[in-house]
Amino acid sequence: MTETGNYMDSLDNLLTALEIYRDVEQQTVNRIKEIMAEHNIQIPAPEIVKIDTEKIRARLAAGRQEQMVAEPYAYGAERGRAR
Repeated sequence: MTETGNYMDSLDNLLTALEIYRDVEQQTVNRIKEIMAEHNIQIPAPEIVKIDTEKIRARLAAGRQEQMVAEPYAYGAERGRAR
């Protein structure tokens, strides 16, 4: 096969991968919207795509920490001490 053929095959494979990535991204965005809607959080899909995931993870971690303090026995704490 010629160099041009390899180049074209590579581009075709990469375009296929991009299409798959976009499909998975859309499914992920839709699922995030569903979960957020269940908790009365409304963010438009284009905004979800733009969100800095590290900032969201930090907020989730803070929320988990608050939950652990508010509900210590649900997280394995006994007599005020965590296991």
